[in-house]
Amino acid sequence: MTQNNLVGKTILLVEDQFTILLDLKDALEEAGGRVLLGSQHVEHPELSAAVLDRAEPTVADRLTERGLPFVFYTGRQSNEFARWPHVESTHFGCVRSPTLVMEPTNLCQ
Repeated sequence: MTQNNLVGKTILLVEDQFTILLDLKDALEEAGGRVLLGSQHVEHPELSAAVLDRAEPTVADRLTERGLPFVFYTGRQSNEFARWPHVESTHFGCVRSPTLVMEPTNLCQ
């Protein structure tokens, strides 16, 4: 049974691998979210949260400034994200990929 915890939420998705992008997009939309693809949407006024593949300083810094929750969904080493120490807190995280299951419904809680 699908949870619709992202209904009414707009999620930024930045991912460079097409198959992973499609899987994440489907999961986020299945949870009820509206998905915007690409870092050019970081200033979107209705943005609620973001899923980032890699440490893009300008995107992650802007999300931080705006107080928006985000996760790094990545196979990269966690030390690459030391610039954002809040990724360990409640609304932020670093999810190692590939994973078998992603819980996008928890992103905006």
